[in-house]
Amino acid sequence: MSTPSNPRFSGAVELVDRGDLTGLAALLDSDPTLVLASSTSDESPYDGYFHGATLLHHVAGNPIRGSMPPNVVEV
Repeated sequence: MSTPSNPRFSGAVELVDRGDLTGLAALLDSDPTLVLASSTSDESPYDGYFHGATLLHHVAGNPIRGSMPPNVVEV
């Protein structure tokens, strides 16, 4: 497994998955470069069309990864 383009990316994805608006906003405020960061993993689900996914891709959803939080629109 390779590392994300930003070491805080994985944490941001977890916040998206949980629908944690407050935590995500704080993280993005402290590190605005996360909006451009992407996954560089080659493990599932990033081993195909989802390779290089950004936070925006995660908000759009991927059925391989699981369901979206109920507040995904706000996220």
